[in-house]
Amino acid sequence: MSKETLVLDYQLLKSHAGILLIGDYHSLTQLHEVVHDVNDCHGSA
Repeated sequence: MSKETLVLDYQLLKSHAGILLIGDYHSLTQLHEVVHDVNDCHGSA
């Protein structure tokens, strides 16, 4: 079983309008899955 390193970074957008996520494809895909899992478990009914 190989252990993969997730590499993510971010930048704040102008006027604090949000964040820009920067990372490799695998890291961003994993983050996307986690966000959806959290939303599924704790989303509004």
